[in-house]
Amino acid sequence: MPDNASARIFALVGDERGRSIEKLEPQLTLQRDLGMDGDDAVEFFERFGREFSVDLRPLGEDWQYYFGPEGIPFRAWLFILIPGFIISILFVRFLPQLPDWSSFLLGFVGWISALLGWKHLRGSVSDPQITIQDLIDCVHAGVWTKVVSQEIKEKLAMRRRYVGF
Repeated sequence: MPDNASARIFALVGDERGRSIEKLEPQLTLQRDLGMDGDDAVEFFERFGREFSVDLRPLGEDWQYYFGPEGIPFRAWLFILIPGFIISILFVRFLPQLPDWSSFLLGFVGWISALLGWKHLRGSVSDPQITIQDLIDCVHAGVWTKVVSQEIKEKLAMRRRYVGF
């Protein structure tokens, strides 16, 4: 049976994510499983810190490893749009029997599929995740206790340098 703090944490997460408490489990991750990122994560942790009087300064130091910015960065849009546009123009030029709109659609769908396939095949480093259990542990300790290992930080830094984001 969960203690009072655990029940309050489940209630807070359920309220923030619009989920019933019965569907929440301690191993669910805030970002991957519950879709919390960007401004939603900032607002959640502001509320979490206030309601449970947890010192979240250590989390702030590792924030970029857990959560991304709100929306898609401008460079990412360029990385998606420019090659997609070029591929689409090539389809228009070399497949004149297709209507232009379908060539553009085919070019962008092909480029996005290639990006997603590349991401899947390269075996990327998994971003660290925060679980509901991590929140419970931190409330009991009174301070943020989860630590991102130096090895993960280095791998993620290399990946971000390589990709350019």
